[in-house]
Amino acid sequence: MKRALFILFMLSGLLFVGHFALSPANALSPRVATEEFTVKGGNDWVTTGLYVTPHDRVTIIAEGEVCFSTGSHRDSCVGPEGMPQERYRDLFHGDADTCSDPYSHSSHAALIGKLHGGYPFRFGIGSSKTFTGKRGTVMLRVNDCTLINNSGEFTVTVTVEYDAWED
Repeated sequence: MKRALFILFMLSGLLFVGHFALSPANALSPRVATEEFTVKGGNDWVTTGLYVTPHDRVTIIAEGEVCFSTGSHRDSCVGPEGMPQERYRDLFHGDADTCSDPYSHSSHAALIGKLHGGYPFRFGIGSSKTFTGKRGTVMLRVNDCTLINNSGEFTVTVTVEYDAWED
């Protein structure tokens, strides 16, 4: 009789624990890392140290202002979205003719990124970007071929949800 009660007690305990272990509220959630970085207008690539894999979801959010002209031309100050390439060539044709921006598909002086040590992947960020399916260390920069005359900075928050994406 004691043995039957013991077995019944153990089975009910397993059912109780199993119910909570399998409920959606207690399901394993992805590990998340959030870090903030400063991307100065005059600096080359900033390494975040955040290595991502194809199953990670990466969200990048930026704010701030960078000025890309030494003469402090008022039109040269832009947010993370940058200045459209056509407008940049119209207003700053001398500067635009001297070299090509690192990522020609993104606005001039916009925040851009790349993944180092993984897939060759450059991307425009602007004020926000979310992506999955890539591998490498996240790096950030201002999209300008002549960084020496830039001022200002972007404050960038990078959030990585590890193993958040299912294929």
